[in-house]
Parts: sequence; structure tokens; C-alpha cells
Amino acid sequence: MKKIFLTCISLVILTTTFSTDLNSAGRPTGGVIDNIEALSNGENPVHLCLYIGSLDCPTSSIKVMYIVE
Repeated sequence: MKKIFLTCISLVILTTTFSTDLNSAGRPTGGVIDNIEALSNGENPVHLCLYIGSLDCPTSSIKVMYIVE
């Protein structure tokens, strides 16, 4: 009886471990998604220059008030 009980418990543990490995294997983690987004943005981020002010706009030679990345 004890041997059957241990076999059943072992089978349940193996089944749950195997099923959780299958479920999590196909999903990328948060760090992977952040890396993909960083690579998709490229080397040169897009700058949006707003209003006339005292800051140098990185994409043009005008002075602006706000620089939005």
C-alpha cells in the first residue's frame, strides 16, 4: 500500500513539473521583451522638439523649449 501511494505521489509531482515546463517554455520573459523593444528602436531615437526656447534640438539647428524622446 505504501509503495502504491509513493508511486502515485511521484507521478503527480512529475506530471505537474512537466506541464509547468511546457506552459512556460513558449512565453518570453519581461527582460526578453525589453531587449526586443530596445533593438527595434534602433541606434537613433526619435526626438520631438517643441516650441521656441533655449535648448538645442538634436535633430535640427533651432533652439526649443522642450525635447521629447
